[in-house]
Amino acid sequence: MKKDLLKNISIAVVCALVASIILLIAVDSYLINQAEKNIENLLLSHKGIHQYVQQDLIPSLAKYKKGKKIVEDFYAPELFSSSYIVRMQHQYYNQELKNIGHSELYYKMAAKNPRNAVNQASEMEVALIDKFNRDRSLKRYSDVIKVNGARFLYTAIPFLENKEQCLNCHGKREAAPRDLQARYADSGGWEEKLGEIRAITSIMAPLEYDRHNFSLFIFLFSAGTGIFALAMLALFNRQLSQEVSQAVDQIKDDEKKFRNFLDSTASAPWELDLGSGKFTMMGAQIEVMLGYPTSSWKHMDDWTGHLHPEDREGALAFCKMETAAGRDHDFIYRMINQNGSVRWIRDIVSVVSGKDKIPSKLVGFMQDITAQKELEADKERLTAQLVHTQKLEAIGTLAGGIAHDFNNILSVILGHADLAKMDVPRHSNALNSIEQIRVAGKRAADLVRQILTFSRQSSTEKKLFNPSSIIKEALKMLRASIPSTIDIVVDINPNCGLINANPTQLHQVVMNVCTNAFHAMEKKGGILRVEFHLADDNLIERLKKNSALLPGKYLEILVSDTGHGIRPEIIHKIFDPFFTTKEQGKGTGLGLSSAYGIIKDLGGMVTVESEVDKGSSFHILIPICNSAEQVEASEQEAELPRGNERLLFVDDEPLLLEMGKSILERFGYSVTACQCGLEALELFIKRPADFDLVITDQTMPGMTGFELAERIIKINSQVPIILCTGHSEGLTRELTKRHGIVEFALKPLTREMLAKLVREALDSKNAGRPG
Repeated sequence: MKKDLLKNISIAVVCALVASIILLIAVDSYLINQAEKNIENLLLSHKGIHQYVQQDLIPSLAKYKKGKKIVEDFYAPELFSSSYIVRMQHQYYNQELKNIGHSELYYKMAAKNPRNAVNQASEMEVALIDKFNRDRSLKRYSDVIKVNGARFLYTAIPFLENKEQCLNCHGKREAAPRDLQARYADSGGWEEKLGEIRAITSIMAPLEYDRHNFSLFIFLFSAGTGIFALAMLALFNRQLSQEVSQAVDQIKDDEKKFRNFLDSTASAPWELDLGSGKFTMMGAQIEVMLGYPTSSWKHMDDWTGHLHPEDREGALAFCKMETAAGRDHDFIYRMINQNGSVRWIRDIVSVVSGKDKIPSKLVGFMQDITAQKELEADKERLTAQLVHTQKLEAIGTLAGGIAHDFNNILSVILGHADLAKMDVPRHSNALNSIEQIRVAGKRAADLVRQILTFSRQSSTEKKLFNPSSIIKEALKMLRASIPSTIDIVVDINPNCGLINANPTQLHQVVMNVCTNAFHAMEKKGGILRVEFHLADDNLIERLKKNSALLPGKYLEILVSDTGHGIRPEIIHKIFDPFFTTKEQGKGTGLGLSSAYGIIKDLGGMVTVESEVDKGSSFHILIPICNSAEQVEASEQEAELPRGNERLLFVDDEPLLLEMGKSILERFGYSVTACQCGLEALELFIKRPADFDLVITDQTMPGMTGFELAERIIKINSQVPIILCTGHSEGLTRELTKRHGIVEFALKPLTREMLAKLVREALDSKNAGRPG
């Protein structure tokens, strides 16, 4: 008995000693290996920074120097020195290590003749630099060293071998960039030799736990191992049955805990026997997820039967392929809920194989990710909206850029049309053609203003007009663009009244709503019906109950189609910006939204009635202007004012200058024309008393019209000035008034506008201009 006890004790002691030695060796090897990894990771990080600076940053800065964007002698180590950047990055790196409680890594770009004192090599580092210079085959030096009693893994690598380009900054001081000379006037780093290794990368990684600090731990571990081994040997037989019983109880308890854990998760756990194709387990969560009772999931066919028809073949084929290969897999598919809704499911599957390595069963979790999928769809929709908005902003920027030139061209067209109209006899056949040119030119000018309004670079101007002609014009344009399979039935009452709106915007509303109706009938054809009449009073009263519609008379534009209709679940979204049911490339989702916004701004309303597979009807209600406004609108144009004053007309466009001069001279004025702001200023300085009024364009080379006006006002503040522009460019009537400019006008200027502007400006001078 005693011999057995001594034998067991001896075995326990030997096991403890062997375990201690193995543990000590393993710990020491592990610490060195970890330190090597830390050093390698640090070197890779530094190498990446050096490559970026040398291959990307410095060549880029050189281009900027060459392009004179940076002075030739400019130098800053923060931009040009990869060593400086690496050193600063390492300081921040060490600070972050310190913040999370880790030991810092020693790093130095050690040099014998450094530019910065922080890089001064120690005696050991100087010796290593000399050693690397003597033996160029030596590429690395590593050793475990002690510093202040602590152990470190030390590594040195030759870093900088002087090349021709290196000597630009480290050779002769007088040959270096002036900024560099000034920065390091009293520092080292000069007179380096070609081909010499001048610096090494010096790194020390701490071995976090020293072997001697583990002595007590090893002793306790050895003693504990021995005692534990002895106790286990002594009590093994007596405790074996008790431990087996406890283990069985523990397994049962763990199984119960595991079952409780599975039941508490939102995912539905399942297990499938591949031999029989039957589910051996299905979590109760499946009933909450898909509505089917847990007991109904008996066979794999039950899973297959609940798959979405479009996903069934692909999901089943993928699962069989991955299972046959013995690969765990994770895939997403759709399933049909018992209530008919579609749910997105993520299935995480593990393949369990038997001793023969043939898959015997599948174990997995089904997760309902429908909410996540909906969020992803919303994100994609918002991204598409953002891209579309950016495109619209680009269009707006382009519109503002061309507005000035385009309005100048329109000014010439309208001006010469006016001149031709004045010259052609009243009964000439050409008079109607000239009038059509003027109408088209004005419509083009309205279109430019509409584009500028769309890009928020101009305000929308309203006027009184009869909508019937605009509606007819829009339908005429629409008829040419839609197929003959769609009949257009028109019922327009031309004597309903006037509205106060922007004609181009109303044209846009009719086109957008009718185009929407056309798309609804594009595939099968149908009838597009457009009516225009006085709105029914009963309809107005009914709409007032559920809206902010104001009392009064309204005109109604009714647009109806016999298309596919609008589904009830989306009809409330059709006026939302970017909402569209059309396929990609067919619509922006802005047509109905912009139409709704325009009518809303007019104090009107747009309502819709629709029935699936039968068609839709849009009711567009616009308030009628009162009788006083109608009388004002129907007044005949008065005779245009004339005069004999002396005018200075300034514009850099020769055609516009010639046209404006001709029109004004026909009204009796004496006109001096200048094609340049500087020329006009010089003329006015010489003859300030020779001009009663100045008309100037805003955008001109050399001097803008606004600058010319300010200079003229300083010379003679009594001379009225009219500032014209094809694009407002930030100028407003209020701003120009504050600076003494009498009138501010947007091109194109017609004969009527020009005559009235000049006369009003001259009359304001005669009446005494307000200060």
